[in-house]
Amino acid sequence: MEGSLKKWTNYVYGWRKRFFSIQNGVLKYYKKKGGKLKGNIVLTNSQIQSHTNPKRFIIASGVTEIHLKAENPIEAQKWMTALRSQQSFIRSMSLSDARPTRLPDIEIPAPSGGKTIAIKVGELWGIHAQIQEAVDMIPMAERTRIPGLQRVIFLTQAIKKVSAEILDAIDMEESKRNTVINGSKSVEIAPIQEKLQSFANQMDESALVVEQLEKEIEFTEVKDQIAEEIVVKIEQEENVLKIPHRKCLPVLRNPNQKFSIWKVIQDSIGKELSKITVPVYFNEPLSFLQRFCQDLTYSDVIVRAAEESDPLLRLALVACFAASGYAGSENRLMKPFNPLLGETFELETNGFRVISEQVSHHPPVSAIHCDHPVFAFWGNTEVKTSFKGTYLQVNPTGTFHLVIKPYNDHFIYHKIKTNVHNIIMGKIYIENHGDLEMSNYTTGDRATLNFVKKKSWFEKTTHEVTGSVFDTDGNAVYSIEGTWTQGLKIKHIATERVIIGYEVYPSPPDYEQSYFFTDFALQLNIPPEYFPGLTPTDARFRPDQRALENGDLKLGAEEKVRLEEKQREARRKREEEGIEYKPAWFYNENDEWIYNGEYWNRRKLQQFEGLPDIF
Repeated sequence: MEGSLKKWTNYVYGWRKRFFSIQNGVLKYYKKKGGKLKGNIVLTNSQIQSHTNPKRFIIASGVTEIHLKAENPIEAQKWMTALRSQQSFIRSMSLSDARPTRLPDIEIPAPSGGKTIAIKVGELWGIHAQIQEAVDMIPMAERTRIPGLQRVIFLTQAIKKVSAEILDAIDMEESKRNTVINGSKSVEIAPIQEKLQSFANQMDESALVVEQLEKEIEFTEVKDQIAEEIVVKIEQEENVLKIPHRKCLPVLRNPNQKFSIWKVIQDSIGKELSKITVPVYFNEPLSFLQRFCQDLTYSDVIVRAAEESDPLLRLALVACFAASGYAGSENRLMKPFNPLLGETFELETNGFRVISEQVSHHPPVSAIHCDHPVFAFWGNTEVKTSFKGTYLQVNPTGTFHLVIKPYNDHFIYHKIKTNVHNIIMGKIYIENHGDLEMSNYTTGDRATLNFVKKKSWFEKTTHEVTGSVFDTDGNAVYSIEGTWTQGLKIKHIATERVIIGYEVYPSPPDYEQSYFFTDFALQLNIPPEYFPGLTPTDARFRPDQRALENGDLKLGAEEKVRLEEKQREARRKREEEGIEYKPAWFYNENDEWIYNGEYWNRRKLQQFEGLPDIF
């Protein structure tokens, strides 16, 4: 439903006519039809309230209230009915978003035959619903280690079998009733046969795709303990609780909301900005540890590299993976929450599992370790942020390692700098720039990617990346080019063969209202109740971050102050008692933080003694 209503603004301007539209469980409003979006309210948990004035009604989201007025009582009632209907529909969909659309009832003259077909059709769509649930677990891009892959294979085979049984049943009914049913029967049954035959053919194609994915996995024959534990863990969690796949955040944010970085930093010129406290409205609802894990969004590029026998092509693909960590940063202007000392974050997805921890507070250092059957990834970073007069510069220091297990390739690289321009006036934008140098410690090969920086203030930002891969003799064998916002391509210089490095995944619908989060980022702060046995220091338990995600800025600000004061008090107590803080899951060796290998086993045994009380 859409149309014009009057919206209460304030006592100066009073009621103002606005254009409203109900779309996918969200009430959106504009200054006029076809105009720019002015705001919206998610209807799922909102209350639709009537008013003593029959032309008026109220929508209360828990964060704000919108007072609306129609031309007459009948029109007001129509809007309230439409809003409540949409609300009920969205709630029912959220309870079973995988439920298939019910097929129209099919009348078949013979009672016994009708029952047989109805039963088989019911079985068919029951299995189809299960397939939808399994498909929800599959990420946007094809991965070689897909969670629930075996389940998809099994259900695909089952649905083929039931489809065949349905066709057999229909054929049997037709042969029995050829002399009884008139020509209208063929009109009714034939389309069913055609649709089911087409569906069975599609299932044949789906099975081939799945079988091909299986073959792509089998090349490694990696049967180590880590892979087995991951598969067992996924199967256990599937049987306990289905983790939802988010399309947006619980409360949408107005992308046109104004904020000023300058107001926050003007009193901190010359200071290390990562140490200053910023208002909660300046944050996005993710911890830096969660954002750290976004570097693994395009982990399928590493898996593809592990399939290549050419070590230089493997290096080129891994270089593209390193660049892909910047793919979702173009519009991410809000600051992630600074992790508390001892805060952790775990993630299991796309065949890998990762643990990150805030290992130091002064200076702030975050460490990460990721396990996958064909690769291992680890590193640590200290993000230094400074004000450069007209822009902010973010300089991450630290070393990152990536090992491709089948070849024992050991890649080493460092991150580049990021500038945030126009913080005083003008449109704020992000510029990643500098040289990303990568070497294969095993072979001696190396690669360089140059993130091109604007030469002048007037030049348009291109997001361009150019690079080369060199063999041990210094010869350029592959070139790399593209943009970090769209993707990179690899070209073999001698043959001019082109290989896709990575292509940026599509953005979720209306992602600008979810802090410009990518699909991967939207899944990072799903509530902790979906992860039984989660470590109590996990970022998902962080109350200020959760409050911001739910649109409660007041509570978020209060909790942020409380947590920071609690952290300061814990530090004072350690200093008074002469206790040196030691991280739980990483240890320092030669200025690098190395994973101690204990997290997943202790999590399995629920042995969390000695962990700090940070929330």
